[in-house]
Amino acid sequence: MNNLKSLLIPFLLYGTAMFIFFYFQGDLKMALLGAGCASVIFCLGLYFFSKSKRVNKQTSLANEEYSDLLYAEPANHFLNSEGVGGKLYLLVGKLIFKSHHYNIQNHSIEIPLDQISSVQFYNSLKLIPNGLSLVLTNGRTEKFVVHNRKMWKAQIESAMSDQVVID
Repeated sequence: MNNLKSLLIPFLLYGTAMFIFFYFQGDLKMALLGAGCASVIFCLGLYFFSKSKRVNKQTSLANEEYSDLLYAEPANHFLNSEGVGGKLYLLVGKLIFKSHHYNIQNHSIEIPLDQISSVQFYNSLKLIPNGLSLVLTNGRTEKFVVHNRKMWKAQIESAMSDQVVID
């Protein structure tokens, strides 16, 4: 159900854009048919890309790190105005993002939890409630787009408070 729900927004956005494009190319029937077909193909492509073994291999952690894994999910990290696709991992004591190789700016970033001063929400494109903003102790802000930002915030804050107790 979550997979279908997460494909609904791209389906509607892409479908609307394709409807407008096809509508100005011809008639209403062609616009409806073209937008529907294009949206289905686009969303199937997104689904199969996200389930790709190659992408999973490129964004995976070293085996020894999985023992410290608390939470993980596909995500985008904003780097120089590009939403870089990859996977975000929450481990004991740190947060790791690893991009897949289908990006222009391939990278990974490791953020120790003790360097995070706050976890906040933001709306990507000022509209979509899926942004997670990490304010670091050095004043820098790292922005991510995640599927369930409330869960991410709760998990990160819980891991941060557990770390304080351990230290």
